[in-house]
Amino acid sequence: MDNFNTISSSNQLNSEVPQLPEEARLPEELGVDACPWLDEYVDFSRKWSPESFDDYHEACGLFVLSTVAAGRVVFDLGSPRKTNLNTMLVGRTSIHAKSTASNIAKSLLREARLEWLLAPDEITPQKLISDMASNELPGNFRHLSDELQQKEIHRVLTAGQRGWVVDEFGDNLKAMMQPNGIMNGIKGLIRTLDDSPSKYEYSTISRGKNLISQPYLPMLANVTIADLAPYARRGNTLWGDGFFARFATPTPPNASLSFGKFPNQQRIFPESLVLPLVNWNARLGFPGYKIVESEGKQVLVPKPLPIIHLKISSEVYEAHYVYHQELRLQTLNNQNFDLDGNYTRFPEKALRIAALFASFENSESIELKHWAKAQAITERWRIGLHELYQQVTTTKDSPTTRYVKDMPIEAQIIRAIGIKLMSGIREICQFTGLKSDVVTPALNKLISEGKVFEVKQDGKNIFMLGKK
Repeated sequence: MDNFNTISSSNQLNSEVPQLPEEARLPEELGVDACPWLDEYVDFSRKWSPESFDDYHEACGLFVLSTVAAGRVVFDLGSPRKTNLNTMLVGRTSIHAKSTASNIAKSLLREARLEWLLAPDEITPQKLISDMASNELPGNFRHLSDELQQKEIHRVLTAGQRGWVVDEFGDNLKAMMQPNGIMNGIKGLIRTLDDSPSKYEYSTISRGKNLISQPYLPMLANVTIADLAPYARRGNTLWGDGFFARFATPTPPNASLSFGKFPNQQRIFPESLVLPLVNWNARLGFPGYKIVESEGKQVLVPKPLPIIHLKISSEVYEAHYVYHQELRLQTLNNQNFDLDGNYTRFPEKALRIAALFASFENSESIELKHWAKAQAITERWRIGLHELYQQVTTTKDSPTTRYVKDMPIEAQIIRAIGIKLMSGIREICQFTGLKSDVVTPALNKLISEGKVFEVKQDGKNIFMLGKK
């Protein structure tokens, strides 16, 4: 059975999301060749995580690119800006397969032998800062193979640049909001490092001083609506202090559900996904260094991280400011201030994405095709933001079935066929509670659109899902 998503934010705009005026829109087709690698990644991730909300795949692919960039890709807009992207995959537990999608991203980095760019899955902010400031090689460094020695050298050379995948971010949020919790410092760290400072210094009496040079920390966090809700109510400080504004939040609508079967075969990453990452990482380069003895330990003394400065083409510069000014106007006209920080940061998020595309294809400048695809992605994130906000600020005191019944008739039928495989009209009617005179025309419409096809089996007409 082919995968099918009952509702995709890319083709259904939430009615509460303010529309862009014509002059601020760009057809996504302009960016069709902006990053073929990402398109292939999305197709691969859909295949191997068929129950995930569709926008998760794209976000995870961007996390991979953002992590491999490791602070080495920079563009100037008033000040140097980097390509770190923070993303929360938001959705109900087990329904939208957040972890399955994010694990594909981690596995791809391992397959490309770039897992040293990842921070530990679970770590306190104090330990994370200590690790990112460290230049120590492991005690057994001399006894490692040449390949493992090189891996350790690369790990230390990029110690201050890490991608961080957090599977249960709700636990972090709860601890973060406790005044004396072990995760209390994570909020300030995320906000500060998102702004790409040239250095980050952390000092305590007990731990001494840690200095991170050129810090860089893209994040991919999985979180449920239930975990977010206590801290994301209307007027909560996490909206006002810019914490949530640092994250993209792809969020499935309540009535969204993806159907599909996991392939009955071993998952193997194609070279067309792996090798471009390896080659890009090598092209971005590493700083020179020397290894010295210090207090009985081997430490690595690096030169500054190599930086590739991208230019912004004049077309992109103008398109960015049209988008930027329009979102500022929408922010000004919105009487709800909670989303102000998110709206004002969307244009730079789009530039960060576009810079990743440009660098990945070895372009010296960010061109319009890169921007067009990046703006389209950011617009999907804007839809996800409004969906998230609606869900965490609306009291849900009725059963889940209410949201299923609010689905369009066609979506209910798709859901019924996906769950009750090899269904006839009678089974569909029983499952949805709809009458046959409602189901039949809707089925005919789905068949004409190629979303459902009809076959005869044992003398009975049954319906199966067509291609997405």
